[in-house]
Amino acid sequence: MSGVNLGNYGMFRAVEDANRPTYVTSIYTDKTELAPDHFLTSDLFKYNGLIIEIVNGIINEDNTTGLYNMEYGPDQGRYLKLPVNNVSDETNEWIESIVNEVVSGEIQVEEKLDEIKEY
Repeated sequence: MSGVNLGNYGMFRAVEDANRPTYVTSIYTDKTELAPDHFLTSDLFKYNGLIIEIVNGIINEDNTTGLYNMEYGPDQGRYLKLPVNNVSDETNEWIESIVNEVVSGEIQVEEKLDEIKEY
């Protein structure tokens, strides 16, 4: 998984030229068009709601610091692009069922924030 937006271009050329099946995912935005035969999915981020929350905190509460969580789900700040490319229908169904269980809360993802420092 790569999280470097402009730095991805060399990575995509590398997976296209690999001498064995090689796949890639990304975060933030969908980059399928850069290597469609080698791209699986994206961990998509929508910053709109979060930015509004932060700006309102600054304007209304003079709050200029803090940790803001991006909730997970199709209408939230963060979500997996479905269907996953270049996998079987069976694999897609399996992945989608896991995603739905995370969204519903049936599967709990442990938050591990001990490396995050607030200033």
